[in-house]
Amino acid sequence: MTAGGRVCALGIRRVRDESGTSILEIVVTLGVVILVVGLSALSLNRTFADLGTASQGFINDLRQARLYAVTRGVHYRLSWTSTAYTLIRLQDSDQDGDWDVDGQVDPQTVNLPLGVSMATVGEGGALPQAVEFDTRGMVVPDLDQTLGVVRVAISKTERPSGTVQVEIWPSGQVNPAS
Repeated sequence: MTAGGRVCALGIRRVRDESGTSILEIVVTLGVVILVVGLSALSLNRTFADLGTASQGFINDLRQARLYAVTRGVHYRLSWTSTAYTLIRLQDSDQDGDWDVDGQVDPQTVNLPLGVSMATVGEGGALPQAVEFDTRGMVVPDLDQTLGVVRVAISKTERPSGTVQVEIWPSGQVNPAS
């Protein structure tokens, strides 16, 4: 080898400076940096998506329970805990007006995303942890409660935090609170 280049097999001398970076290396490095930054931005948006997805899913399942009650002629109950909610089909097999869990249909349970929780909000003592829709799509009041608007807060406690409130009216309407 000589200074300033290499000699190839044919004895032709190539002059090329091998220090520095090629355009291909720059493009590949830039692509990796853009990919890493893009993925980290998506993970930040996921926290907002978790809250939005959970609240919209809860609203949709409440509306579905009401629709099922009207179209199938049986009661449906949607009950919740801080980390999940369950859609349950009820039956009145002995026609006494007392609706019990239908043992032939499995309840559908939805677990909330990690860091998202839900709770009934309002004033007073015992707040409902479930709503039941009758065959007309109306909310059936519990025996120990006056019928009113049920408000459920779905919250994301980790940063960035946020809360969405859902209102369930006695008429069966379900809407996000404004």
